[in-house]
Amino acid sequence: SITPNDVIVYGQKVYIVGSDENTIFVLDARNSKELKKVSTTALLGDAEGRTPRRIAAFEDKVYFTTYGDGDKGYVAAIDTTSFTLQKQYQVGSYPEGLTFGIDDKNTVTLYVANSDWSKGNGSISKIDITSGNVTNTEFEKVKNPMEIAVAGDVLYVLDYGYYDDDYTQHDAGVYKISGNSVSLVVPNATGMAASGYYIFTFNDPYGGTRGSSYSVYDILSNSTVKLNLS
Repeated sequence: SITPNDVIVYGQKVYIVGSDENTIFVLDARNSKELKKVSTTALLGDAEGRTPRRIAAFEDKVYFTTYGDGDKGYVAAIDTTSFTLQKQYQVGSYPEGLTFGIDDKNTVTLYVANSDWSKGNGSISKIDITSGNVTNTEFEKVKNPMEIAVAGDVLYVLDYGYYDDDYTQHDAGVYKISGNSVSLVVPNATGMAASGYYIFTFNDPYGGTRGSSYSVYDILSNSTVKLNLS
């Protein structure tokens, strides 16, 4: 058994992130047979490749985040045929989710949510894929970012909030970042997935007792409606 933390299907392959195993497991999407085990510590080094977390794909490469030594997190890219290291970037503290954005000038940017291990100094890394330049930005209201989506030049970030002395989670939600303006658009959300102009969220705080609830946020109308699942 493995400890999967994230998974994507890209082309005819499935990529599963095994955090405790420091491994990207590659499967054939047609029959689920294992094709390759990519050791992230062998690929990046014992410190840099430690604890892979989330994964994304773009232009025949698979990109994944690693905690590394914590204060220095990393993003790495591997080729989807040879599984060799193509790119490596140093980002912020304890990186989690990542996503790609393309602006009206066709500039490709990789955005990374750096959680800072819920210590309150989370940041967003911005990687210019062409130049390799990396910038880290902290936002006053975003303290523990875990997931990230992009719509044009606007970011939507799932922040995990904070944990009290009993390890109960509080104040998790989705924040909209437009330039230097930050606003809470979906309060009470502990998970998110973006599709088209919609952000689907669920709320089930760690240590909470109320059970799960679901909602859909419409980016265009800036409105949220409850989602009922049967």
